[in-house]
Amino acid sequence: MRISSFNVPKTNSESFWVDDYKGRTFFSKLHVHPEIQITLIKKATGDVLSGGHYGRFYTGEVYVIGSNIPHVFRSDGDVEPTGENALSIIFKPDFLGEHFLALPECEVLREWLGNTQHCMKIKPADSIEISAAIERAAESWGFDKILHFTKLLHLCVNTAYTVLAPNAKKVYNESETKTLDKILQFTFSNFKEEVTIDKVADLACMSPASFCRYFKSKTQKTYIQFLNEVRIANACKLLMDRDVTIAESAHQSGYNNLTYFNRKFKYVMNLTPSSYIKVIEKRVCEHNNRTDHA
Repeated sequence: MRISSFNVPKTNSESFWVDDYKGRTFFSKLHVHPEIQITLIKKATGDVLSGGHYGRFYTGEVYVIGSNIPHVFRSDGDVEPTGENALSIIFKPDFLGEHFLALPECEVLREWLGNTQHCMKIKPADSIEISAAIERAAESWGFDKILHFTKLLHLCVNTAYTVLAPNAKKVYNESETKTLDKILQFTFSNFKEEVTIDKVADLACMSPASFCRYFKSKTQKTYIQFLNEVRIANACKLLMDRDVTIAESAHQSGYNNLTYFNRKFKYVMNLTPSSYIKVIEKRVCEHNNRTDHA
């Protein structure tokens, strides 16, 4: 998966850009741009890769992607053909102007913008209120648009969030990432099969030791850690189907030993597979209840 520079469309009538993903899949290439991005997953599931983080995303979650952080949201293909599947607000850190940000009242905002050097995930308890603020800002026009967007930033500044892969380095020089591109493409295509360090190192034209150092320098994790994250993410997707057993999800994700799968699943997810199923069922029930009362 090659990292691409993404040029955010600019207009003379708007100070930030809104992308609503109506009736279409997400931008599927690993890409990077200097703007900050706030993304609401409205109705979709899939994999998110951002900096050194790899994991699953679900309906109702909110992510903040920092400036020049390589990222991609890979949907499962379950997007609504006519619905709004995600909503992103993309803006420059200084879109309000350097003088505005220099005001003493903006100290907390400046600190928050500094923290967006990483990828952040809004804690579930605050995601509902922030989701509504994202939609208000996206739907407004003129001065109201700025007003609602500053309210959104105020909520973001005062909310709880998790920093994903806090030690990951920014990797956005395309000439430096050709080898990483090969490795990621190979992993996504072959994780269900037997994958060895020797095989991937050979693909990268490196010795096993050199490859391990290279991969960790780019992602702040070992290749085996990343491979297990990809496999467990696939297992999570499969477990959302009540007709798929835990053993079947393990086998279809590249694990031939159920005990080893259970151990790796708990290491990656902090939950056993059976507990994960219960969490997903509860999340679906709560979402349906919110929808029914909306």
